[in-house]
Amino acid sequence: MYFSTVSILGTTMALTLAANLVPTATVLSYPQDGLFIAQTSSPQRPENRPRGMNNSRERLIEQLNLTDDQKSKVAAIRQKYQEKTKKLRETLRSNEQELNSLLSNNASDRDIRAKHQQISRNRQEMSNLQFESFLEIRQVLTPAQRKEFSQLMQESRANSRNRGRQ
Repeated sequence: MYFSTVSILGTTMALTLAANLVPTATVLSYPQDGLFIAQTSSPQRPENRPRGMNNSRERLIEQLNLTDDQKSKVAAIRQKYQEKTKKLRETLRSNEQELNSLLSNNASDRDIRAKHQQISRNRQEMSNLQFESFLEIRQVLTPAQRKEFSQLMQESRANSRNRGRQ
């Protein structure tokens, strides 16, 4: 499971409804041969789960007892942001591959830093899109559903922390 978090006025809220918009991560390592390596990793989709389906998101929607109209609106919002982020994800992957190439060759520190900054901007833009998606989805919820959503997110964070300690 993977989800993004955002801090709003000191309160951290998990954005699981807007999750899966950033499916890659770059990991820099320093192996024994002394060369940096940038690895791009994508979370694996379980074989029995259709592409784009997120079981935790579906369970959350079920727990919030969304009306058919709300479900339709949430689906439209998700679709809107998936379309917006597709090109950005491709750009991010390309930039990560370019960084890997720069790191494995004799590129200057200046060029490597510039590519890293470009990747950072891509990730910030992706984070902004996730946040905007979250805000739009939040507008679909009733005040009672927002409160329940907040409680579910607190439970989810607690469970995530407990899994990490095991």
